[in-house]
Amino acid sequence: MANLITLLPLFIFFSLIISPPPATSFNNHTDFLSLLAFKSAIDLDPLGALASWNQTTHFCEWNGIRCGRRHPDRVVGINLMSQALVGSLSPHIGNLSLLKSISLHNNSFHGTIPQQLGHLRKLRNLGLSNNSFNGPIHQNLSRCSDLVYLDLYNNALSGYIPPELELLQKLELLALSMNRLSGPFPPSLGNLTSLEKISLAVCQFHGEIPESFTRLKSLKFLQFAANNLTGTIPIGLFNMSQLFHFAVDTNHLQGTIPSYIGYTLPKLQYLILAQNRFAGPLPLSLSNLSNLIYLEMPINGFTGRIPQLGRCSNLVSFSLGYNLLRDDASFISSFTNCTNLEILVVISNMITGSLPNSISNLSTHLSLLHLGDNEIHGDIPPAIENLVGLNAIYLHRNYLEGPIPEGIGKLSNLFVFHVYLNRLTKALPHSIGNLTSLTVLFLDHNNFLGNLPLSLANLTNLIDLDLSYNDFSGVIPPQIVESLASVAITLDLNNNHFEGSIPQEVGSLTNLALLALSENRFSGQIPLSLARCAVLQRLYLQGNLLQGEIPSALSALAALQDLDLSRNNLSGSIPRSLEKLKLGYLNLSFNALAGEVPRAGAFANQTAVFLDGNPRLCGGVRELNLPPCPRVESSRKNKNHRSTLVIKLLIPLLAGQEF
Repeated sequence: MANLITLLPLFIFFSLIISPPPATSFNNHTDFLSLLAFKSAIDLDPLGALASWNQTTHFCEWNGIRCGRRHPDRVVGINLMSQALVGSLSPHIGNLSLLKSISLHNNSFHGTIPQQLGHLRKLRNLGLSNNSFNGPIHQNLSRCSDLVYLDLYNNALSGYIPPELELLQKLELLALSMNRLSGPFPPSLGNLTSLEKISLAVCQFHGEIPESFTRLKSLKFLQFAANNLTGTIPIGLFNMSQLFHFAVDTNHLQGTIPSYIGYTLPKLQYLILAQNRFAGPLPLSLSNLSNLIYLEMPINGFTGRIPQLGRCSNLVSFSLGYNLLRDDASFISSFTNCTNLEILVVISNMITGSLPNSISNLSTHLSLLHLGDNEIHGDIPPAIENLVGLNAIYLHRNYLEGPIPEGIGKLSNLFVFHVYLNRLTKALPHSIGNLTSLTVLFLDHNNFLGNLPLSLANLTNLIDLDLSYNDFSGVIPPQIVESLASVAITLDLNNNHFEGSIPQEVGSLTNLALLALSENRFSGQIPLSLARCAVLQRLYLQGNLLQGEIPSALSALAALQDLDLSRNNLSGSIPRSLEKLKLGYLNLSFNALAGEVPRAGAFANQTAVFLDGNPRLCGGVRELNLPPCPRVESSRKNKNHRSTLVIKLLIPLLAGQEF
């Protein structure tokens, strides 16, 4: 059967020569046969894109086929993009000698790209992106001397770029990104002087960027991201006056950025240098790039101050996180003219000073404000309430003080709010309950105090809540816990001053992975409802005033990995049912537990279980060094002995009563 399928195109070819169908009346029989061979290589056509490809219709009228004006019976174009086609590309396509354009983007073609494409001397456009072609790029493509667009983006091609591609002197677009291509960039590509767009990103290229690339004076688009490139950027690339897109992020490049870049790249819109090893100051001339839209330079070693970019009115994204920049937070004021700004990220630098009130004048399109891990002090400006477009605020790891402004509740589009590891104080504003879109709320490691506002019950979309290491107090309202049923990652309230019993409503947190209520003043018993938290992986209740027995129902927590109930007032025996759990950490120390310790499960691993401070525990595996439990057999002997004495005493008495 496999051989028959392989021979099918040849069978079609020869059978049509021997017995020509009606379509042979068309002027070019070779084109007709080549198209039938193309169709025969398609395994799946779910949208019926090739349904019209039959002998009853002239092939120039078939879907996706374009014939020429000068040669009306000759195929000059195939456009079957986004047709969900599955199959291979027939080598017979190389017989369509007048073909100028092949557009098969966004399908599921597999196998190698036929070397017979090199026969298509008139081919101008080869578009095979977003398929699953594999194997090498054949050097025969260099024979397509009229080729202008070569787009093989997002396939599984491997091997080197053929140096012979330098022969494609008319080439304007070379897109090979997102493949498995490797090796160094061929210096010969620098001879493609008509090239306007070159995209070689997300492959496995290594080595330096060739100096010859500086000859590509027509270059407008350069994309080399996510490879293993080393060395410095050839200085001539910063003189490409037509360049609007310059992206070399996620490599191992080093060196400095020329101070004159703002003058030599006047059309630059995208400057993306992230995640390399660049160093030195940021050029002040960046402020002259009035067309700049994206400036992305995080994860480098840039130093000095942040350039004033007030002239860059088109700026959408500004990201300089994880560098060594030193500046005052007042730099934010320079962005008030950037009315399209959506992303402002300066995380993990050395930004000092306080947040200016002018922050309220930033673009209402601003969706991400990321100033975390700096040295910013002072209050959170109340005027931040004007940034109604914000989706995420990251102000963590600073020295912020004072309360969260009441106006925070106006940011109804907020999904993420990080202010952990600051010095924020006072009670949470009631308006925080207006942030109904909030999914992540991290307020831990501050000095917040007072009761939790009941409005927290409105945050029904939360999946991650951390209020740990604060001075919150009072009881936890059951309605808040019940409303947090959406929490799927963390509910962390440890190291506060909460009191009262743990609400039974914790059983509604059925998606929760971590529950931390440790180091508080909770009392009463461990809620049986916890057994309903079926996906719970970590449960921390240590350092409270809990009492009663450990519920055997906890054995229902099949996903549990860590369980810490230490430093409470728990009593009774350890439920043997806990042996079922695959615990990697179990701490029951410093309670009032008694009786025999189970031997299986976590209890068999002395490095995983902690039982200190329970002097009435006994038994268990030998490595736990607990005293042996009293033998059951001796107890039975004592009971039997007492029973014998009772019988001996009762017999005379009963006998005396008979007389």
